[in-house]
Amino acid sequence: MNIQKIAVVGCGLILSVAAGAVAEREDKLSNPFRVSPFVSKGVIYEKSSEEENLFFDYAAGLRLGYTGFELDVNAMGFVSSRLYEGDKDRDFTTGGGSFRLKHGAMERLLVQGDLAFRRVEDIDVYGSEFAVGGVSPDSVLDASTRSRRDVSQAGVSVGRNLTDKMDLETGYRFDDVSYIDPGLWDIATHMVQIETSRKLTDKTDGLLTVKGGMQDHEALDDPAYYYATHLGLRIKSTEKVFSILHK
Repeated sequence: MNIQKIAVVGCGLILSVAAGAVAEREDKLSNPFRVSPFVSKGVIYEKSSEEENLFFDYAAGLRLGYTGFELDVNAMGFVSSRLYEGDKDRDFTTGGGSFRLKHGAMERLLVQGDLAFRRVEDIDVYGSEFAVGGVSPDSVLDASTRSRRDVSQAGVSVGRNLTDKMDLETGYRFDDVSYIDPGLWDIATHMVQIETSRKLTDKTDGLLTVKGGMQDHEALDDPAYYYATHLGLRIKSTEKVFSILHK
């Protein structure tokens, strides 16, 4: 079914009064805490060959952070609602949250742990914010984007500089997608990734990534396996480019 969506109104608003108060407090007291509330509203017109809909998307959330000596803690929570014009039976509310803790330093040992859970219906708007375990988000196969589902994720990664020019990071990630509709099959994924980089010049690193995974699917008798290798370059921005991008 071909669906066209038109965003009539879409806006995001950081609560600048609260954020500004926190920033001022940080300047005066050197407070390591960060507080960033946010809200958004969107009006969407959706049309297909069979029907047309007008609905309103609302979202609110809070990001919290703390940075200390070799310690970085971040948490995020959100709740969102969709309200249909003229079809209240399709209204729904979703929400979720994440927690990340990083301890140490690459010069010795950097350890990171992640936990995340969210209930999603339609597109997973905040999915990109829930990358865990040092593994890229493509480990989740979530094709039924218009179905209500619970997404649970956990991961851990460990990194260290091997020499002054070379570092190594390894990570493990677990994803579980559980659909509310009994007619859809749940999916569980395990993924391991190893990544190393070597300094070639002052601004260029050679990058090698190797990852493999296993996915359990209720529709299959045996799990599916996935392997990939990526070889490339990581180029750092020059000071001139950096200043232009951040004006």
